[in-house]
Amino acid sequence: VEIIDDGYQGEGIAKIDNFPIFIQGAIKNKHSKQKAELLFADIEKFQDYGFPKAHSVAYTMITTIMGYLKAYYPVEFYASILEAQYSKNDTKFSKYVNEIKKTGIKIKLPDINLSGINFDIFDNELVMPLTSIDNIQSQQVQQIIDERELNGEFKDFLDFVVRMERRDDPISENQISKLIDAGCFDSLNPNRKSLKLSTLAAIRYSTTFRFQEGQLFNDFDLSFDYVKCEDDLDARLENEFNALGVMLSDSPLNHLEEKIGNLEITKISDLIENEKSNIAGNCLSLKKIQTKTKKSMAFITLQDDTGEIDVTIFSDEYNENVDLINKISKKDILLIQGSLRKNNKNNELSFVLEKIRNLG
Repeated sequence: VEIIDDGYQGEGIAKIDNFPIFIQGAIKNKHSKQKAELLFADIEKFQDYGFPKAHSVAYTMITTIMGYLKAYYPVEFYASILEAQYSKNDTKFSKYVNEIKKTGIKIKLPDINLSGINFDIFDNELVMPLTSIDNIQSQQVQQIIDERELNGEFKDFLDFVVRMERRDDPISENQISKLIDAGCFDSLNPNRKSLKLSTLAAIRYSTTFRFQEGQLFNDFDLSFDYVKCEDDLDARLENEFNALGVMLSDSPLNHLEEKIGNLEITKISDLIENEKSNIAGNCLSLKKIQTKTKKSMAFITLQDDTGEIDVTIFSDEYNENVDLINKISKKDILLIQGSLRKNNKNNELSFVLEKIRNLG
């Protein structure tokens, strides 16, 4: 069978070449030439439709099973999808997050008292794992889990720092900062800026404790106070994006009024073909190319709260906005005027840019 299958991977001549090999092998194994020829003809006929049908049946079964799980066990279904697809700054992950939001399922930021190594489900909500945070390794996550299981949930941010400082492999100041950026302590103290400014003092304070008979004792009777300050929304969201690759707690798109005034913004999901519109969203990717005629073009993947879309920047618009385009980076909020049009070559829709502003 392998000989025949190999032959079918090539051109028709390979089929002919394999025929005598098959017949000789059959005769060698004491089968008649006539029966061998009939069997080869059957196999040859089956080769034309058997394997494609087998594949289509398998894919149909998988699609049906996944459709059933998505309909009746949506939270568990999406937990598995996110677990398999998660990669920091992966546009596919952002796409799944948007899809999940549309279903009404809530995705929670990593929580220092709930999250583990994998995506988990609590109260019918998805909770991101601690392993999804940049610069946090699985062995450190395991240490946090072990400490929780051994001595109970962390009471507050200082309790976390003090208890983790005495572990065999203490978590560094930079790693604590990443945990704060990811929102791990939001349920204990929502002011991330205050926590970040208080981290070094908390680490120093933790060194004054000793652990004895299951209890922590402060030998120097020192006190600790959190730095008092107002949280910074822009920095908070930027740091959250850098730590997780997505923004879940809020979106800069929810705070655009002062930047765009009364300008009407159309959601990506509400765009109508050939109708001039203004769209605003986060830049997920930017690709610059040169055409065969040496003209510069660019393609942007833009995302808002309802989905994402490919934006095409033709050469004239590219040249008009080249300085702005060269300064665009991931997560920048872009305001783009243009229209949704169909590509004559592949029949796919894209948003064709006319004007662009970078809102930061």
